[in-house]
Amino acid sequence: MAGNSEYIPLLVGMGLVDLSMNPYALPEAKNIIRSVEYKRWKQIAQKVLNIPSAKEIGQLLSAEYERIDFPSSEVGRFQELSG
Repeated sequence: MAGNSEYIPLLVGMGLVDLSMNPYALPEAKNIIRSVEYKRWKQIAQKVLNIPSAKEIGQLLSAEYERIDFPSSEVGRFQELSG
């Protein structure tokens, strides 16, 4: 899951500190982790844990990624879920 950069902020918000991924993904992951507002993503992670559907989670994450101008090209997956 950490190999998909769009999950990194959520995983960090959930308190994960050890992420497994392809070595080629490390530079992007480091940039994302450095830019994450931990308190904000901790709150988002709490919300996600209480949302019953993938569609609603996708909508929440898409809105948040749009708000922060998330630097990944993979965010479209959440937009597809929320569509």
